Amino acid sequence: MDSIRGMKLLAVVAALAIAGLTSANAQEKTSKDAKPAAVKQAPAKKADKDDNKEEAHSHEGHHHVAPHGGTLVPLGAVGNLEVVVDPKTGSISGYVVDGCAENSIRIAQDSITLKIEDKEPFEVVLKAVTNELTGEKVGSTSQFDGQSDRLKKRKEFKGTIVSVKLKGKTYKDVGFAVPAEKHD
Repeated sequence: MDSIRGMKLLAVVAALAIAGLTSANAQEKTSKDAKPAAVKQAPAKKADKDDNKEEAHSHEGHHHVAPHGGTLVPLGAVGNLEVVVDPKTGSISGYVVDGCAENSIRIAQDSITLKIEDKEPFEVVLKAVTNELTGEKVGSTSQFDGQSDRLKKRKEFKGTIVSVKLKGKTYKDVGFAVPAEKHD
């Protein structure tokens, strides 16, 4: 009786292993075929001597893909704020992602304020977003949303992130351009 159970268990494990390999192979082919658009990072502020200590690898000579199709604004070497604008509605979102723009990073802030350059500069407050699917909530989220009618029909602008606290360090007055300025 025990040997029959053992054989059934072995058959189930083998079937699951085969299914897993087939699924992994299909995902590998899909990811090889997919060609995401590369997005250049926005220029970073001059780094402090302390910023160099947190650098895991050099970002010189390569670009990261913004997961939501926006502009990556570097926050030291540990993260980015991806800025995504919808010029039809004037909505603007900020997504906190790691230095390689591969994973979300939750932060404790309730909001992130952006100063937008214009003839008459203005501010847009991005409020923390709750997401039941990911379990993110105000005080522990990676997504921030806001809106300004002054961003409608604007595909290009410059701004400043007033303050973001990420991994124990506060980044203040971080400049950016949408879309990111191109550098050689």
